[in-house]
Amino acid sequence: ERQVQQLEMENATVQDERARCQAAELELEQARQQVDQLKRTVKNAEAEVTCGNCFSGRISAAVRPCGHTFCRPCARGMLTPQKCVQCYKGIQEVVELTWYSQLS
Repeated sequence: ERQVQQLEMENATVQDERARCQAAELELEQARQQVDQLKRTVKNAEAEVTCGNCFSGRISAAVRPCGHTFCRPCARGMLTPQKCVQCYKGIQEVVELTWYSQLS
């Protein structure tokens, strides 16, 4: 009978450990999902501050009057044809966006 009690105690211990492992696996999966969501959020944020013309420079300038945003070299390059590459409207000036520049 003593062996039965010992086996029951060991079984209870194993069951507790199993429950803790399952809880840890669930927490790990939730953490992985959060990491994946954060990666998607970062990628979306980077897309929002990346130049839509060259896709490499950080947004740091806007063209007026349409307001489309680009990196400084692309925006300045549009002054020669004086047309926005996104909407083809005439450009009156390039406005520096210092608050976007601080993000990079």
